[in-house]
Amino acid sequence: MPARTKTPDDSTRSDRALDVSERRACRALGQHRSTQRKVPRGREDAAALTADLVELARQYGRYGDRKIGALLKAAGWFVNDKRVERIWRREGLKVPSRQPKRDRIWDGDGSCLRLRAERRDHVWSYDFVEARTHEGRKFRMLNCDLAKSRVRYGYFRIYILLRREGWRVNHKRVHRLYRDEGLSLRLKRPRRHVSAAHRERQPAALRPNERWSMDFVSDALFDGRRLRALTVVDAFTREALAIEVDQGIKGEQVVAVVGRLALLRGAPCAIQVDNGPEFVSKALDRWAYENGVTLDFSRPGKPTDNALVESFNGRLRDECLNANWFLSLADARSKIKTWRRHYNESRPHTALGWRTPQEFALAAALQAAE
Repeated sequence: MPARTKTPDDSTRSDRALDVSERRACRALGQHRSTQRKVPRGREDAAALTADLVELARQYGRYGDRKIGALLKAAGWFVNDKRVERIWRREGLKVPSRQPKRDRIWDGDGSCLRLRAERRDHVWSYDFVEARTHEGRKFRMLNCDLAKSRVRYGYFRIYILLRREGWRVNHKRVHRLYRDEGLSLRLKRPRRHVSAAHRERQPAALRPNERWSMDFVSDALFDGRRLRALTVVDAFTREALAIEVDQGIKGEQVVAVVGRLALLRGAPCAIQVDNGPEFVSKALDRWAYENGVTLDFSRPGKPTDNALVESFNGRLRDECLNANWFLSLADARSKIKTWRRHYNESRPHTALGWRTPQEFALAAALQAAE
């Protein structure tokens, strides 16, 4: 019988029945003598702490026990990480594994809601079936051979060559095979402008507003229409300065966003960007030159050069984009704006000592004023 279920009377009766001392009985069972006398009791605040922890885990389904512990401490609980982990494991809590976003209704924890048929014509099921023609393999091999021998030709020029050789195919089929085989036309590297910096290992930001990071995130509405989000992050405070959402964002819109932020906060010394067409545009290059801002371009194929904003985009997709279903562009803007406010004001950040970006920025401002 486990020690927690024993009572002092039970141990006394066992000692008398076996005619052995309590010390010898406990030594034989490998138990401490205090377990036979002291009745275990939990803390008085255990129920309230457990209820608050479970509620926070339900509200923030993508947070683990460490972030939940930081939120509990911010709410006034004097609790250490070990106790939070014990309650977390005892309650069977677990962060659900990441799932790719589907064109279905999602629950708050990332799970998919499936409807069960309750009557006739209530739920329908559909799928696609495809087959190959007898000449499909030969056509695929010919397509690859042409792409290898004409490395500067795109899929449409290869389609013209195939038509000349007598193949009765349309450009859509050629495009599908071109993508399936992983073929790609290597584009020329874009020219660097006057405000571009040569790639060197950049030092970490030492003060707020010294360096910004920008990138794009793509998603879709419920009906499949695409949308893009421009994310701007402060490299020192980790604040999400702006998330501009639209169906298409050009270089002029990027300039409008950074110009608006520069009026509110002042222009940074440098902005880390990748080699996207919006960032190598003449409009952004002119704005950077006129405001004395250096555009720090990442190396092609090296997203780790701008790792800060890549990490932020991962959090945005995991906690917001994959967890919500956007009915319209206005709905997407509203939900993303709400998440950005929560990220800056409430979400504890591991790199900031479990403080929120807003708290860290305020502490940095007070330290600079001293």
